[in-house]
Amino acid sequence: MHDTAIAAGKAFFDAYMPEGGKRVLEIGSLDVNGSLRDVAPLGTDYVGADLGPGRGVDIVVPAGEDLPFPSDSFDACVSISCFEHDSVFWETICRIARVIRPGGLIYLDVPSNGPYHAYPRDIWRFYPDAGLALAEWARKEGFPLTLVESGTLRRRADLVGWNDFVAVLQKAPVTPPRRFMLEAFPDAMNVRRLGVEGLLNPEPKTEDQRLLDEVRHEAGRRGEEAARLSATLGEREAQIEACGAEVKALRDRATALTATLSDRDAEIRSLGQTLSRRAEETDSLRRTMEARERDLAVLKDRLAALEAALADAQKQLAEMSASTSWRVTAPLRAVSRRLKG
Repeated sequence: MHDTAIAAGKAFFDAYMPEGGKRVLEIGSLDVNGSLRDVAPLGTDYVGADLGPGRGVDIVVPAGEDLPFPSDSFDACVSISCFEHDSVFWETICRIARVIRPGGLIYLDVPSNGPYHAYPRDIWRFYPDAGLALAEWARKEGFPLTLVESGTLRRRADLVGWNDFVAVLQKAPVTPPRRFMLEAFPDAMNVRRLGVEGLLNPEPKTEDQRLLDEVRHEAGRRGEEAARLSATLGEREAQIEACGAEVKALRDRATALTATLSDRDAEIRSLGQTLSRRAEETDSLRRTMEARERDLAVLKDRLAALEAALADAQKQLAEMSASTSWRVTAPLRAVSRRLKG
């Protein structure tokens, strides 16, 4: 039993017989992977019927035979995932209606869609108007049934693909419930409710169709996105190709610059060697100039000494010249005076 089936069965009991103490018949009660017996209210007199014996089966009813119970002997009948396997479910609904007391309830849960599952055969799927058709057929056969509510449940955690058609029918007299079970499922689709004309939450497509539309829409969107990405990728590839050519040109230029730098490095090393030699020559010249400067200083000192000696000699010569002149001219002057006298 999948998740929505057990949840909907519990919602039926909570809405229509929360107090317990009722006599309930389950058609198709074999516990394959869960049973409504587990969520029935405490104190419920629960009777399970199925085609063969097994867990959860209290009485075996062969296919095609009437239910072995007196008329008007149950307060309610529930059936989950059973009518899709029933070759003549329209006869079964009348047999159920017979054993339900006046004012009693019938709760059905039948797949609206889902995978093939043979117990022993898989024959039917129920759509939104199935509950109305069942009530109309039962009334035609003399059983006054009225559809109280019905709808198709959306999936929850179940990913297999089950969507449950659920319906509550009441044998006259009909009394509206204090609350409807599908109030517990506000997202239920194609809901019919006693006293309301038409469908609530109408949805023409099954959930599979809607999901398929969403997948197609998403696939189309992804396709458009893929086309845009492909175009963008083409542009990026062209840019990459252009960048590749530019990178190649830059690499060639870098190779040429590397070669030039290598030549410049060789020139710089050669210039360094030349500068080293020039520095050595300059240092040698500096030492030579310092030696020449020392020699020049010595020569200057010798020249100064010679100039001083020359000055002394000139002075002596002058003095000697003056002395010699007086000695010569004095007698001449005396002779001159004598001659004049």
